[in-house]
Amino acid sequence: MQIDRLDSTGILLTKGELDEVTGSAVSANGTVYRAASFDEVTISPVSGGLAKRVHANGLIQVANYFDDYTLNALVTSGLVSYIDALNYPGSGTTIPDVSGYGNDATIVGANYYSSSPTYFEFPSDGTNIRLGTVVNRNAYTKCVAFYLNNYGSDNFLSGRNSTGHAFWMGGTAYLQAGHNGDFGGSWTTVSGSTLITLNQWHFGCVTFSNTTGWKLYLNGVEDGSNSDTGTFYGSDPGDAELGGYEDGNYLNGRIGLGLVYNRALDAGEISTIFESIRGRFGI
Repeated sequence: MQIDRLDSTGILLTKGELDEVTGSAVSANGTVYRAASFDEVTISPVSGGLAKRVHANGLIQVANYFDDYTLNALVTSGLVSYIDALNYPGSGTTIPDVSGYGNDATIVGANYYSSSPTYFEFPSDGTNIRLGTVVNRNAYTKCVAFYLNNYGSDNFLSGRNSTGHAFWMGGTAYLQAGHNGDFGGSWTTVSGSTLITLNQWHFGCVTFSNTTGWKLYLNGVEDGSNSDTGTFYGSDPGDAELGGYEDGNYLNGRIGLGLVYNRALDAGEISTIFESIRGRFGI
């Protein structure tokens, strides 16, 4: 393929099919200057002619053949935790948070796999990735790229340290989310309507607002709602973990990334996020 121009506005002009690019700068006359390297460029079904920069190390997901593409960032307004297996250095227990808020996560027993796509797996109860106090009690969005091995409790992004919020499967074959308003009391839940296929990647989100209630999304499409506005017990912001709830109820599967926002995103924003990551996970 031929690269014609990458200008200061972020417009990438090309000819042919983009497969993989090495180089850190492209000049106006098409010369590639090697100072380091991009990670890779992956072909994916992004609609509307957009190549979306999805995280800080330069992974760009694009659609088939293209002429003019604009590099668009992931939705960042209200983003307070952005934990991605791609940003894990490969050793140690810390995963850097690239939201800009410095909420680095701590790995407890989860296994890391550097294959494509990169991901974490949770072998048993007590294995998780601890996010810290990042879930706003009155409004939030939680999103995960996940892969299920079988149906069970399977918590994706839920509470810890006596904090009653959960995004999980709840022993069903459908997405679930909920709040417990009183420690040890009953849960208010919202349920999805689309069967989750095992052994493949999905992208799930739950939004909550204490004025409008709940919405669930699966692969960028609304999948369930509940108008209940009751919030959860525990700290505010609420403590959270990937791959479990209260250091148990572990996810029998994989997580590639987890996002937490301090507001309820709308359907268009959820779709934007989904389109920016779907190619990486083959969704």
